[in-house]
Amino acid sequence: MHARVEKINVYNLIEEWTKTRSLFLPAFQREFVWDEKKIKNFIDSIINEYPIGSIILWKPSKQILESDNFKKPLKGKSVYLEEKFYVLDGQQRLTSLFLLFNGWKLERDGKKIERRFISISSNGKLYIGKRGINLYDVIRAFVFMDMETVKKLEEKIPPKFFSEIKNIARRIRDYELPVYIIETTGEDEKVFEEMADVFVRINRSGVRIGGPELMLSFLAGKLGGEFKKKVSKLQDELENKFNIKLSPVIRFVLSNLGLKQSEITKVDSFKSSLSKIESIPENEKLKAVELSREALLGTIKFLKEKLGIVDLLILPSQISIIPIATYFYLSRKRYEDLTSYEIEGMTKWFILANFFGRYSSRTDSKLQQDLAIVQNNLDKFPSELLIQLLGAGKDKIRWVDVQRGLEKNILRGSSGKSFLFLLYVILVKNGADDWTGISLHSKMLDDLDRHHIFPREFLKNNLNVENEDDLDEKINNLGNITFISKNKNEEIQDKEPMEYLKDLTAESRKKHFIPEEETLWKIDNYEDFCKIRVKKMYEACKREFPLIFE
Repeated sequence: MHARVEKINVYNLIEEWTKTRSLFLPAFQREFVWDEKKIKNFIDSIINEYPIGSIILWKPSKQILESDNFKKPLKGKSVYLEEKFYVLDGQQRLTSLFLLFNGWKLERDGKKIERRFISISSNGKLYIGKRGINLYDVIRAFVFMDMETVKKLEEKIPPKFFSEIKNIARRIRDYELPVYIIETTGEDEKVFEEMADVFVRINRSGVRIGGPELMLSFLAGKLGGEFKKKVSKLQDELENKFNIKLSPVIRFVLSNLGLKQSEITKVDSFKSSLSKIESIPENEKLKAVELSREALLGTIKFLKEKLGIVDLLILPSQISIIPIATYFYLSRKRYEDLTSYEIEGMTKWFILANFFGRYSSRTDSKLQQDLAIVQNNLDKFPSELLIQLLGAGKDKIRWVDVQRGLEKNILRGSSGKSFLFLLYVILVKNGADDWTGISLHSKMLDDLDRHHIFPREFLKNNLNVENEDDLDEKINNLGNITFISKNKNEEIQDKEPMEYLKDLTAESRKKHFIPEEETLWKIDNYEDFCKIRVKKMYEACKREFPLIFE
């Protein structure tokens, strides 16, 4: 293994460097998750010349790249240029830069990625949407030297601001990023172990990439024949329609072929696992993929019918769909065949498992344990046995559990995802719309914003806290967050609740659990507002799921 580092400015990296090099995303990290707020802060860091971290690329042998059906191009379609790399770290930053340089939209292997534009105002601050000059126009004018755009900006803005945005464009263009390149010429177990160690050491935005994800990616890439094509097609279908990641799909399919979870994810099992799969007759493997698809679609139908979930990105762990899918697979039941007792039990286990983070640690052993229980109890879904494995005090969700959401930044970390999941489910069950009249359950998460009812900037400017370190928890707690339309969120911007909540119908406010007492919409009563709203959510949870909430 050989490593080197190059310092490349933003313009050369995005516009020149990538013209002769293909950048691919390994299957386990091809998802672009940054919203406009994160993109805005990222660009602001570049403008102010703050450090933004490095880009880490892996240049493996040609054989690995060409055999990996599960990789995705960073942008455009899969094209093999002079040099080929996997992006190990930095895809959020690279994608954000491509969006800025491409008018805030791009295509990734046939799938569109779009974000609302970031603008810059005359005071030098960045905003989301129409609060100033679109930063893409600034790039077009002063980086691409589009004279028509230069002329339009010159006519539109004062000379001093014109000069300022010209300098800002140059700062973005000339900002240098360290690009680390790791090169390997032949991949064996030793190389995989070394690369797994590299992944473990990478930790960006709270997302740790480890050996299991690495092995899932390359085990999938090593599969051959029609079986590989079928699995790849299944993964594409489930990702495009429901945002299901590779990990649960590969874990599920290979489990149905007799592999244990540790055999699927461990580096030292790579060769033996591959041999096991290759020794199974092709027709058996193809049948397993077909039945796996039916079981996964049955699981998705359960999520949609019972919880209103159509986008699986809302789940704290997508691994949680595997025990349910395994029950469908082995029992050969469809969702329509389940008794109401089974559906209620399945719902109870699923909500508890996600809220209490069943698969947040020791995933392989816990999942294998759960699958063994399912395999031995095919007459009905073994919800009570699975719930026992969650641990003491996790057989129900109590007020004290939900109340913790008032003290957490639910927009950060795995525990935050548990509260976002709970918030989304109860909003959907309560019939909430996106504040434009469209129901939440009919929209994918990419079409929604996580909205601060008391806007973030408004709270930063007006909220008094004893300890500044607690500010994020105060602003991003469960009581202040909801899901609404992106356009509506942009329209609200920094308005005070007293200013914009009156424009909503009383019914819409009620469905988002917003207290009707207008005095609670004032900054002085912010904490009371959050407590009352969370209490309303909890009462709704008890009504909708009386067997789950105490």
